[in-house]
Amino acid sequence: MAIETSVSEDTPLLPDRVNHVYTASKIAAELYCHSYHRLYNQPFTILRYGIPYGPRARDATVIAIFVRKALNGEPIIIFGDGSQYRSFIYIEDLAMGNVAALKDVAKNQTYNLGGMRPITIREAAETVKKLVGNSTV
Repeated sequence: MAIETSVSEDTPLLPDRVNHVYTASKIAAELYCHSYHRLYNQPFTILRYGIPYGPRARDATVIAIFVRKALNGEPIIIFGDGSQYRSFIYIEDLAMGNVAALKDVAKNQTYNLGGMRPITIREAAETVKKLVGNSTV
């Protein structure tokens, strides 16, 4: 089965493709929201976050690690071939998405808050390297 690189809010959540407890907990939480809505008419808005980056990012995130290493002149290490992809989103865009989710139009809706396109880990490393001026990847 091919891995989808483009998803929407309507992409089915397939339990047989869940390979991490964190992912399973996210799907379970969404199912709880939908169940409460059906059973008790409890409104909901589900926000599916991409990978945030920007000021005050958690030190353990991939972009923060790459930037720190590049600024310190250290090599940026990529595990695997770097073709794995992520949906990065700038923290201010994520904040605007949260504010928009408070509007009535968002009631009982699901939104993916991610970047415009998937970015490979290699592309992220090369972009950081280029912007910081570090030639070691």
